[in-house]
Amino acid sequence: MNDERTCMIETRELTKIYKIGKETLAAVNNISFALDRGEILGLVGESGSGKSTLGRMLLGLIPPTSGQVLFEGQPFVKSLPSRMQMIFQDPFASLNPRMTIGDIINEPLTIHRRATPTVDELLDLVGLPQSAKGRFPHEFSGGQRQRVGIARALALHPDFIVCDEPISALDVSIQAQIVNLLLQLQKEFSLTYLFIAHDLAMVRHISTRVAVMYQGEFVETARVEDLYKSPSHPYTQLLLSSIPRLYHDRSNALNLGGKILRSSSTVEIESNLHNVNEIEQRAGAQKMPKQISNDLADRGIDGKRASMRPSNPTPLLSLSGGCPFAPRCPFAAAKCYQEKPQSRDIGTGHFVACHFAGQKNVLSNPHKQPEKAGIGQNCPQILKSKSDQNNPKKR
Repeated sequence: MNDERTCMIETRELTKIYKIGKETLAAVNNISFALDRGEILGLVGESGSGKSTLGRMLLGLIPPTSGQVLFEGQPFVKSLPSRMQMIFQDPFASLNPRMTIGDIINEPLTIHRRATPTVDELLDLVGLPQSAKGRFPHEFSGGQRQRVGIARALALHPDFIVCDEPISALDVSIQAQIVNLLLQLQKEFSLTYLFIAHDLAMVRHISTRVAVMYQGEFVETARVEDLYKSPSHPYTQLLLSSIPRLYHDRSNALNLGGKILRSSSTVEIESNLHNVNEIEQRAGAQKMPKQISNDLADRGIDGKRASMRPSNPTPLLSLSGGCPFAPRCPFAAAKCYQEKPQSRDIGTGHFVACHFAGQKNVLSNPHKQPEKAGIGQNCPQILKSKSDQNNPKKR
């Protein structure tokens, strides 16, 4: 390729709105971003934030309510799906149980009338034996089924792949194997990924850039090193501080009742294990990549925990005025409820949608409570007054 940094995927004010009875829900709300060729964009956020909806709209699986998706500068057309593929979250649900593995992988080649690559070549590419093509999905483990899904996605030589939480249904040892496979394939074929995940350690390991999504909107986007070193949006800080941390020092270990700590992965770790290598041996796992092992041993912000205000978040708020995160933000001020913050560059391509981003006296300490920060005391009163105006009976 002549230009490795040419723009491959671009969205312009992409929006998806659903009608639920009389209410309106913004699953994706006015998102604009660009993804360069060969880049891996990690997309994180809690369940229901719109990550999968955005990924499916990029592939044309869900039509947008408004906005536009451009592929290499051209509007999306029906001939593009062969160059854009998806790896699904549940490998078992995404494979037809009545078809053999060989037929599943060969199906896109048959539909598009292509002779190469062969099923044997694709199986070898993802580390499966050729004998697997005569077997059915239920005869494989979760990690092997995900390899089948990856082989199917690679059959048409795509340029862009949406990885929709491809490791969330796998145990921690298999997660590392699949992530390493995706990285190997990305380098070999110059692939571009949108990597959707909940595990921030894995996102840090695989991504070149990270976007944090909340209620259908990007609240922070930055190079992976910048975001993990200096998270500037309160929601990003809360996400990073909420990741379970494994302590090497027994004196700093959490009080687990002498039994189990559940991390963000599916592995259960006994509290008397302080060393990552011991954990891997007890779980029967292969040795993890050094970066992932370091992340597991060093999760969290200063080993402390930040907390959100109790609230029932709903994307319905994203259509009203103000910041959608304000009801849960420990730093929310009156301005946050009245004026929606615009995403702005605070340096080196680090975009944040927050009124107070870059003000270290406010956001540098995510553990500071609203009362001590001197902001947010009047916000509940603002919401209450608006509610009373809409409900005369409550006056």
